[in-house]
Amino acid sequence: MIRRRRFTLLELIVAVAVFSLVMTVLYGFGRQVTVAWERMRRDQRAMARLMSLDRALDGILTNAVPFLWPEPDADVGSSEKLVFEGREDSLLLATLHRVSTEGTDGAIRFVRLALRDGDLVAEYAPRPFWDWNETGDGGETSVLARDVSNVSFLYADFLPDRDAAWEDRLEWFSEWDLDEDKPRQEIPLAIMVTVTWQNGNVESWLRRTAGQGYRERFGKWAPRKE
Repeated sequence: MIRRRRFTLLELIVAVAVFSLVMTVLYGFGRQVTVAWERMRRDQRAMARLMSLDRALDGILTNAVPFLWPEPDADVGSSEKLVFEGREDSLLLATLHRVSTEGTDGAIRFVRLALRDGDLVAEYAPRPFWDWNETGDGGETSVLARDVSNVSFLYADFLPDRDAAWEDRLEWFSEWDLDEDKPRQEIPLAIMVTVTWQNGNVESWLRRTAGQGYRERFGKWAPRKE
């Protein structure tokens, strides 16, 4: 006659403890995998947003060119004004872009970059508007980035002093030639955009413009007035 051996209380306690330990390890491992996966997905989404913003800013800033336009109610024959308004917190400029075979826009369009309710937006128009509220149906708005706390711009220029050292001739300004008495007809050599996100992260983009160089430039050029 075969007698079945029952587990003792100690063996049951040990078995339950081992099982609990194994389940705890498996749960912890699964939790770590889940957290790592969520972090990876979050980083991927953040990188995708940065790449999208990078492409947009690259297309706008590297194709920036000087464009002269008469002011409203200006007399016939009066001098034209450069369509470029570089402020510390906003930017208005003319930029080259590809001509669509289906659209009616020309090869130049006008863009205004600014912060609106936590969004970095680009406002596009087929022709320049000194008053951006007059664009009407001809204007388009694109959200380049969300959850933005602050955006700032810096503008690079060469000093007119040719005797200065090369590395000392480059100077950065928080505003670009807003003096109406002595307006310039050139755009900056380069533009830096700094975005501060609501989570505290800071990213910067530095791009050379197409219409301003040391040896060649679009349009008439003159050194910065003293």
